[in-house]
Amino acid sequence: MPLPLRPLACIALGLSALLGTPAAFAAAQSVGVPLKPVKLSPEAAAALCARVQPACTADSVGLYGDAKAQTGWRYYLLDSSAPQVWVSQDSAFTEPRFWSYKVPHQDEGESTNWRLYPALYRTGTAWAWAVVSYRSRAYSGGGDRFEVADFVAFDWGDAPRVHYAAIPFSCSSLVRACFAEKDYEAGRKVGHCHDENWGHLRIHQGQRPATADDPAWQFVWHQTDWPAFVPKTKAKSQTTVLPVKHGQPSQPGPHTTTANSELMCGGMNQ
Repeated sequence: MPLPLRPLACIALGLSALLGTPAAFAAAQSVGVPLKPVKLSPEAAAALCARVQPACTADSVGLYGDAKAQTGWRYYLLDSSAPQVWVSQDSAFTEPRFWSYKVPHQDEGESTNWRLYPALYRTGTAWAWAVVSYRSRAYSGGGDRFEVADFVAFDWGDAPRVHYAAIPFSCSSLVRACFAEKDYEAGRKVGHCHDENWGHLRIHQGQRPATADDPAWQFVWHQTDWPAFVPKTKAKSQTTVLPVKHGQPSQPGPHTTTANSELMCGGMNQ
C-alpha cells in the first residue's frame, strides 16, 4: 500500500506553518518565493516542448509563473523528472533560456530521483534553486519518503555554485503497529494503528547580511511524531534550528552524511 504523504505546500518557503510555530520563527523573514502553477493542456505542453532547446517531454513538465517577475523571469517550465528548467519572459517561450544541474555520480544499483522544487530562494541580490533528491518505499501497512535538497545558485556560469548541500527538506513515514488482535483492539479505540511522522524545512534570513556568495540563511526543521494507539491530539511537534554552515558539506547529493539526517522521521538511513 503506497504511503499517503502529508501535504507539503509549506516546505522551505516560510509560509503559514502546518504545525505550530514559535513567534520568533513566525516573525522571521522568509527567503523563498513560490512559483505559481499555470494551467497547461497536453497540447500546449507538446507545443512548448517542441519549441524549446533542448526539447522536453510533454508529460513530464509543468508551467509556473512569477507575475511580478521579481525572480527575474515571468515563466518557468520545470521538468519533474530531472533538475532542469526553461525560462522565458512570455508564455509562448519565444526566446527561452535553459538551466540545468548535473547531478552527482551514482553508484551502480543506486536509484535516486531528482527535481527542482517550484520556488526560488533569495541569496542577497541573486537567487538559488532547491535541487531535491528523494526516495520512497512502500511496504505492507505503510511506507516512507525522504527528500534532501542542494541549494544551487541560479546563474549561467559553467560550474554551478552549491551554497548548501544535503539539507533535510521533507519526510513522511507510516509504520504499521497492529499485528495481534489485542493491537487492533487498542488501535480501534483511537482509530490509529500506525507510528506516523512527518516533517518539513523552512528557511529564514539569518542575522548576518546576505551576499550572493553567502546567503546567510537559517534552516528550521519542523516535525510531528504521532505514535500508534494514541489520539492525534497527543501527537508531539518540535522545532529545531539546524546547525548548517555555508558551503558545507562540500559534496552535494543525497548520499552526503550530515548530522541532521537522524531528525528526518526517525532517520533517512534506517
